[in-house]
Amino acid sequence: MAPTTFQDRVATEERMLEHLNGNERELEARGLHVPLWRAQLEAALAAVKEKDRRQEALKAELKASTADLEVADVAAYRLCSGLIDATAAAWGKGSAQADVLLRMRSKVHIANEPAGTIQPEPLPPK
Repeated sequence: MAPTTFQDRVATEERMLEHLNGNERELEARGLHVPLWRAQLEAALAAVKEKDRRQEALKAELKASTADLEVADVAAYRLCSGLIDATAAAWGKGSAQADVLLRMRSKVHIANEPAGTIQPEPLPPK
């Protein structure tokens, strides 16, 4: 395929149809079966245009769906964050349960003990 854009190729296909239609008699006289080629190119061009229309509709649908997801995500996070605050308050500020909930929201894990070290294992004897 020639290194062109989609729009360039569609325009070329449309111009080719115009050329066939404008020169049908002369091309038929020279042995080119214009109706056959025209029918095939028209069908191919119609398929391309329909698929392009569908793709553009899907892009618009995806964009709208992404916006809906972002709104729902923010609403769910705000609800959960408020619930964490209310539940932590119910447990009591500084309680172990409240600390776990608040760490869960902040995604910070504070270990009470330093992490253990990994000891290498010797290879089994041959």
